Amino acid sequence: MYDTATGTLVATMQGHSNKVTCANFSPDGALLVTSSEDGTSTAMLWEASTGKLLSILNGHKGDVRWAEFSPDGQRLVTGSDDRRAILWDTHLETRSPAEIDKLLH
Repeated sequence: MYDTATGTLVATMQGHSNKVTCANFSPDGALLVTSSEDGTSTAMLWEASTGKLLSILNGHKGDVRWAEFSPDGQRLVTGSDDRRAILWDTHLETRSPAEIDKLLH
């Protein structure tokens, strides 16, 4: 992620293993959600200011192609090749670093 005013690299988010299909900021700019064609059927929720992975949103059965926050930033919706949309509560989906590490490995 780059600062558009200076062109300076602010953070590098690492977690997806293939092409990122979507990346959207929450309305307040605090969170970022990404989706990917990495075969994991997940989206990822990040702290935008640091690039810290907050949660892996696991529930689809196909590549997640799209993710978008609600206007108030309290929820987000993901859409997948499984032809389903899932609505997530952004606060309930935040997980501890140990839980995230367990999901990644």
